[in-house]
Amino acid sequence: MNRHNVLFGAAAVVVGLLSTNALFDRTLGWARADWTADHLYTLDEGTRELVSGLSEPVRLQLYWSDTSAKELPAYRAHAQRVREFLEELVLASDGKLSLEVLDPEPFSEAEDQATAAGLAALPIDGTGAALTLGLVAHNSVDESESIPFLDPSDEALLEYEVARLIYALDRTSPTKVALITSLPLEGGPADPMAALSGGPPPEPPWQVLTQLRKAAEVELVAPDAEALPEDAEVVVLAHPKGLSDGLLRAIDEFAFGGGDLIAFVDPHCEAVAGEPDPFSGSMPGPESSDLGPLLEAWGVEFDPSRVVGDRAQAQRVTVRNRRGGIEQTDMVTWPQLRGDSLAGDDPLVARLEAINVASAGSLRLRDGAKVKLEPILTTSDDAGTLPSATVAGFPDPRGFASALVSADGPLTIAARLSGQIGRAFAADDAGGDGAEDVDGASGEPETATAGGIVLVADADLLADRNWIQEQRFGQMLLGYARLADNGDFLLNAVEALGGDGVLLGLRGGGTGQRSFERVEDLRRDAEAKYQAREAELQGEIGEAQARINELQREKTGEDQMILSDAQAAELDRLQQEMLVARKELRAVRHGLQEDIDRLGQRLMLANVLGMPTLVALLTGLSLWRRGRRAARS
Repeated sequence: MNRHNVLFGAAAVVVGLLSTNALFDRTLGWARADWTADHLYTLDEGTRELVSGLSEPVRLQLYWSDTSAKELPAYRAHAQRVREFLEELVLASDGKLSLEVLDPEPFSEAEDQATAAGLAALPIDGTGAALTLGLVAHNSVDESESIPFLDPSDEALLEYEVARLIYALDRTSPTKVALITSLPLEGGPADPMAALSGGPPPEPPWQVLTQLRKAAEVELVAPDAEALPEDAEVVVLAHPKGLSDGLLRAIDEFAFGGGDLIAFVDPHCEAVAGEPDPFSGSMPGPESSDLGPLLEAWGVEFDPSRVVGDRAQAQRVTVRNRRGGIEQTDMVTWPQLRGDSLAGDDPLVARLEAINVASAGSLRLRDGAKVKLEPILTTSDDAGTLPSATVAGFPDPRGFASALVSADGPLTIAARLSGQIGRAFAADDAGGDGAEDVDGASGEPETATAGGIVLVADADLLADRNWIQEQRFGQMLLGYARLADNGDFLLNAVEALGGDGVLLGLRGGGTGQRSFERVEDLRRDAEAKYQAREAELQGEIGEAQARINELQREKTGEDQMILSDAQAAELDRLQQEMLVARKELRAVRHGLQEDIDRLGQRLMLANVLGMPTLVALLTGLSLWRRGRRAARS
């Protein structure tokens, strides 16, 4: 076997691989194999149903500044990921979707179209170059929806955001919401006497209701009603209380039949809490929600006698101290939920920054429940509960903190419900006074698969004071300043629940930006060594300082300002130890970087030489086997 044969064999293998790849691309272009860790290129079944069942064609336009972003590798990688995902959508749509990729170069028609669609143009440098990465969808009647910027940091929500865009364009009518509440969501009536005397204006509708009416068709249902509207797609319960038996049965039947529902229940709803008694000054008891037997039938435990407190996320409030002064302190019953307290993979809250709750409760599964509670909002690890009656009494932030009974871990404030739920009332129960005869023919409790059910153990988060602040000039309302994302939470939930089940099942996916686990392990080990040595150094410094102080106390009079030989020697020893310790710390840091560099070199060699080596080995093996067969013949 001479050199020419080897070169010819290697070239033949390369040509064969390229030819096979081209053949597969033409004949098996529909075939897909997703070997990524988070299944980045595998569409959710809900997304497939959405795009294949579109009522009319939808045209997608991806605006990507390919020319301007040549020196931005991170954005280029994300843009490639977006394009490949959109191509997967087109393949799954049975011809209902089409994709056009446009480069909005300066002064081009594509740039004008991107600007008209409201897409973001981020400045790259001082030369006027801009980066655009946005998506516009058009239907057959020239209606359009857009995503102004497909942020790489939101890659995990890419499928949900694009599916929501397509769904909004294909949907012909707004979601019909039945709203049942005991809260004054519509505000208060005008007081003629107050208006004549220049008093305060009437209470406006709560902003959550105002915004909800812009996004959906809302029908208010009175608590004493006997039935739900027949065309209701989503039922929203906001601090339900005093509901009639007929309405409870209607809600039970709606949920049992797979209906979509979101319930805000509260152990103590501050928004409607009573005023102190004018004679005794005593406060009324807790203002708790009441859903009758429904939560129990659904397998959920909600204790209205306990309120959640969170030390780590408590909001600061201004109070008077015992001397009559003003000071700031933590209000543990008013936590602001941030970070890990918001489920990062749930589209209902994944893009939100903070949710403010007040006197919230907690949710957990009942023993033997056949449902699963998927947390959306949770407390921190440093949380607990205290009696609702204590919270309903005189506000005492310090007293609340001391009365808090710590929990074993985070408490669930809001969650999705999935799995098998039971009935609270028999299917043919047209009367009676309770949940009776709910067993099936087999004698086992009758169950059904829950639709979209979201439970929230706080109704106060809907109140304006907990998430927005009015901006006024005299009696003129200028607008609102947002304090938290409570309103978006409700709108996201209604949108997902009203999405015919398509959007509800979509959660955050994986991301193409994967960290090197080995590098992270090396970093953590080095940090542990660094912190341990740093702690030892601080201890040595403290011991030396204590020794110096002890020597100082032994001196009297004017000699206290002069260092003795022992003190000077002690200081010299301390300085030497600090220099040695700092050198050790630098060595730990340097060693960490060396380990990372060595690992990076090995990975680079594996990537650069691995495939050519494999091709060469396969070529050699093929030629060796061919030579043996030739020799035998």
